[in-house]
Amino acid sequence: MLEERENRSPTWQRFAEGHRRLTPPLSPSAGDVETARRAIAEAGPRVVLFGMTPALAGLGEDLTAFDHSQDVIDTVWPGDGAARRAVLADWLSLGEEVGRFDAALGDGALNSVGAALPEMMGVVARLLRPGGVAALRVFAAPEEPETPDDIRRDVLGGWTGNLHALRWRLGMALAADRPGRVLPVREIVAAFDALFPDRQMLAAATGWPRSEIDAVDLTRDADYALAFPPVSTFADLARRHFAEVRVVEAGGYPLAARCPTLLLRR
Repeated sequence: MLEERENRSPTWQRFAEGHRRLTPPLSPSAGDVETARRAIAEAGPRVVLFGMTPALAGLGEDLTAFDHSQDVIDTVWPGDGAARRAVLADWLSLGEEVGRFDAALGDGALNSVGAALPEMMGVVARLLRPGGVAALRVFAAPEEPETPDDIRRDVLGGWTGNLHALRWRLGMALAADRPGRVLPVREIVAAFDALFPDRQMLAAATGWPRSEIDAVDLTRDADYALAFPPVSTFADLARRHFAEVRVVEAGGYPLAARCPTLLLRR
């Protein structure tokens, strides 16, 4: 049996409620989805999806999505059907009982396991048959980290990004000196408040709606951490388990250069 961990914490309830507001870079663009579709097109019918990403839920002939939060499944998942289903389970506990898959998909899944990133890369490999492929979009920090002050000057100086991209830039900057580049998500909100204490001024300077800016509070009390290593670290970890490792760059949205897709083959 799968080891199920039904997470109905306030953190994941708020995440589920706020998910529909997400835009790139926090959600995949049409180009990102097409990259994933092409990668798995010839792999075989059986696909595993790590997380509830609606844009990826229609890929493959037979897709099983795993997530540890029932709130996220209930709120975000577009619904089960003959060719797709959502299962409540802890990714790190998935074992032989789920079988082997021809392809694996994930959007930010590797980031979301925090310090368990090396272990998660092994899970992806273990669930794929020999020759199977994975298409995993990641959020990768620059090799030379920014400082929060650099980011503040950029934002107030006319940067054309959006709030979601700003959150990830801050997370990457703060994680730069942390072990494993792992950062508690609530620290992003604290840094945001310190850098931009006047939200009305920020709205005026950027043109962002105040409601969009206030959405940062959804993760104020988050009880999870994210990993923000550079793409070279993701690739090095992948080479421990996969025979082929390619990095496909993204484009067309704020921070796209830091949101590549790892294409991996067992």
